[in-house]
Amino acid sequence: MKMRRSTPVLIMALALAIGGAALTGCTAPQSNNDEVLAKLDEMQAQIDELEANQNSSDATNDAAASEPSQSSDDAAKADDAAKNEASSASADEFTAQMDDLAKRVDDAAATAGKAQVPSNAADRTQAYFDAKAPLEELDNELSRLDDAIEAAYAQGSITREDVFALEKQEDAIDEVLDRAEDDLELRMGVDD
Repeated sequence: MKMRRSTPVLIMALALAIGGAALTGCTAPQSNNDEVLAKLDEMQAQIDELEANQNSSDATNDAAASEPSQSSDDAAKADDAAKNEASSASADEFTAQMDDLAKRVDDAAATAGKAQVPSNAADRTQAYFDAKAPLEELDNELSRLDDAIEAAYAQGSITREDVFALEKQEDAIDEVLDRAEDDLELRMGVDD
C-alpha cells in the first residue's frame, strides 16, 4: 500500500528532475543531480512520515469506533433483538406486528395533526420537533421491523412472497408517517 501512494509522487519528482536536466542541456553539474536526489529522498521521508501519521490516526479512530456509545449500544441491542426475533418469527407474526404498528402510526399521525401551532414564530420550531418525535420513534421501529423481516428471509423463515406482502404494508405505514411529517412542517412553517 505504501508503494501505491508514494509511487506517483516519486514518478512525478523524477519526471521533473529529468525534465529539468533536459532543459539545462544534460550538462548539469553532478552537484545538481545530487541536490535533486537529496530532495527526492527528503520528499520520500515526508511521505513516509505522513503515511505513518495517517496509519496511527486510523488505528486510533478504529479503536474509538469499536467502543460503542450508550445510544449506539442500545441500537445494537435492539438490532440483535430484532434478528433473534426474526429467526423464530413467521409471516403471520410479522403481519400482526405490522398491523399493530399501523394502528399506532395512525394514532400518532392524528395526534400530530392536532398539535397546536404556537402564535410566536420562535416557539414553532420546538413545537414541531416535539410533535414529530413520536413519529420518528415509530419510523425507527418500522426500520427495525424491516431489518427483522430481511433477517428472517435470509434465514429462510419467510418466503419472498411474504416479504413482498410485508413491504406493501411497510410502504403504506411509511407513507402515513411521511404525510404526517410533511403536514407538521407545513402547519408549523418549519423547513426540516
